Amino acid sequence: MDMDRAPRPAEDVFTAVRRIIAEELDVDPAAVTAETDLVRDLGASSITIVMLVMKIEAHFGIDAGAEEIRRLVVVKNAVDFIAERVAERGRGAGPGSRQGGGTER
Repeated sequence: MDMDRAPRPAEDVFTAVRRIIAEELDVDPAAVTAETDLVRDLGASSITIVMLVMKIEAHFGIDAGAEEIRRLVVVKNAVDFIAERVAERGRGAGPGSRQGGGTER
């Protein structure tokens, strides 16, 4: 089973993101698709978006900057971003995992 999940981490990410969104916005998980726009389709406020991002960050152990949050309003963009960050963390686990980032300020 782990082998089935390994090539498709975005599917696992989508399932978790959908659950978090459904719980936070009190909507049926079936209403959350890859194309769902949290603001237009589900009526999420900017405060709700920030709270969702915080829950997602805590769940996946990642950080999203203010610029990235704007992209995360559409579920597919959020899933792609999270899957990328989780994969980066997996490749660079341990000391020096930020090596090669190049954009520290």
